[in-house]
Amino acid sequence: MKNLLWIVPILIVLAGCQNKNPEMEQKLADLQNQNRQLSQEVSSRDEYVETVTQTVNAVYANLETVRAKEKLLLHQANEMEAKKKLTNQEVRVNLLRQISEIDSNLQNNRKSVANLQSKINNYKTQYVGLKAMVANLKQTITEREQSIAELELRVQGLESQISEKTRLITQRDSIIDKQHSLIGTQQTKITTSFYVIGTRRDLEQKGIIKKEGGFLWGLLGATTVLANGFDTRYFNPINKYSDTTIQIDGSIDEIVPKRNVEFYRQAAIDRKHSMLTIGEPRSFWQDNYLVIITD
Repeated sequence: MKNLLWIVPILIVLAGCQNKNPEMEQKLADLQNQNRQLSQEVSSRDEYVETVTQTVNAVYANLETVRAKEKLLLHQANEMEAKKKLTNQEVRVNLLRQISEIDSNLQNNRKSVANLQSKINNYKTQYVGLKAMVANLKQTITEREQSIAELELRVQGLESQISEKTRLITQRDSIIDKQHSLIGTQQTKITTSFYVIGTRRDLEQKGIIKKEGGFLWGLLGATTVLANGFDTRYFNPINKYSDTTIQIDGSIDEIVPKRNVEFYRQAAIDRKHSMLTIGEPRSFWQDNYLVIITD
């Protein structure tokens, strides 16, 4: 612009001269040509600077978008690590997809910066300020790429952590199921007793009861007891604590093994049915098997 300050006055002076000659006209033409060249150079320089500045601003704006997305992804990754329960597989895949998109975006930004550097280095006039601006931008992109790479490794690492958590949870659930099953079996065993109802003849034929002691071949003074090795398949299960009554077809003749009469009572409902009511289950079921002999 300083060159224009002395060219314009000279043009005015020359234009005002009355005595024109070919030499002076040639000088005037040369000056006019220099003026046009300077104007073109100034315009070209301004356009060049504007192009570089716009590209730099566009890349910075894009990086701000990348930074915002990265912040959101980092928040989601932190939530995944903090949660005790498993995160949906689709969420993890989506995180990795978004990271890949950001990485692709950064690659495009790096290409734009590389083109800018090439343009600045090849330009006939070197601008230190523009070089520094583009160098700083390139460094910013590098930092963002490193940050995204670390986030990607972190999310991928969560896959292994979640896989291990899944294995441990499955193992824990299996152990708990086995424990519940064992507890249930033990609880059933603890609370379950067994009874059978039948006539004396029927029960003897099934090998459940027998006569013991007495005289005259057991016809007098014999005691009815459980037979050795009786078949438990004939017995019905009963919850000794919640089921305190047993309905019986017929009347009760005897119960085996004998119980203290204080622990139960028996009553006729009608001519064909009777009932055994257990008053003190814990004492009544000291013997886990009960045989009810009917008339």
